[in-house]
Order: sequence, then C-alpha cells, then structure tokens
Amino acid sequence: IEETKVTGVMQKVVSDQSLLPKRKPSDSYVQAVIPLSDPDNNVRDKYITFAKKIRFGRLLEDFDSLAGLICYNHNLNPALGPDQKSPYAFVTRLVDRIEQSPSKLLSPYKDIILDGQVTWVGRSSMECTMNIKQEIDGELAKVITARYLFVAVLSETS
Repeated sequence: IEETKVTGVMQKVVSDQSLLPKRKPSDSYVQAVIPLSDPDNNVRDKYITFAKKIRFGRLLEDFDSLAGLICYNHNLNPALGPDQKSPYAFVTRLVDRIEQSPSKLLSPYKDIILDGQVTWVGRSSMECTMNIKQEIDGELAKVITARYLFVAVLSETS
C-alpha cells in the first residue's frame, strides 16, 4: 500500500463534519448596498441602460457573487489561519427560482439592497436565499427573491 502525504490546504479538510462548529442560517446573513441614489457617483452607469432601466443581468451577476461569498464564509474552517485559503471552491450549480413581485419595480434612482443567507446545507452542497430590496412608498420592500444551489469542490482536485 502506497502512503500519500497530505500537504497544503488539504491538511485542513475536516474528515468528520461534527468537528466543525455549529452554525445557524442567520450566522451567514450578509447585506450589500448598491448606491444608486447618489447622482455624483459612477455606479449608476454600470446598472442603468440607455433607456433608464435597471440592468437585470448585472444584478444577477452581483446576486451570484454575493451568494458565493456567503457560502464560502459559512463553510470557513476556524482552524485556518488568516493567510490560508479554504480547500473548497464553491460553484453555482443552479438558480432554483427567481421570484419578482409583480407590483414592485426597481427604480434606477434609489439604492438597491442585496441580502441573503444560507438556508439549507447538505454534505457537499448548500442553498443560499437571496433578496433584492428597495425603498418603495417610504418602506423597504422585497422586490426579488432567488434561491441559489452551490456545490463545494476541493480546489486542488476539482
């Protein structure tokens, strides 16, 4: 039998999930703001079309990136040092559903809030529920909800 030496980040792969700290979905909650209300910043140019409509594809890219970050942080092993990377890479497997409120439309002139958290965890996959919110009629309203399924792969073995 040939013996294999484990090196690098692979040493930090936990053999038993019970060795990891318990986490609640709320522990993974993250919020980010897209500042569209400030007319002096250049952010609007990235999110608004020539017809003064929101670039939905750009929002979906940000949704996906933020969901991936949430999953990565939720899975982070506390045994890793500040300069060490996780042995796992998280890949978007699918977007389960995107629901938009039919009565609420996004304004290109008000800040957009993206938020989300892990809502389900399996052995090698996790679901992250994401929301897009914006102030409508003086209240913060949930305009879009999407559920992302991510799978974890060992970054050294793909």
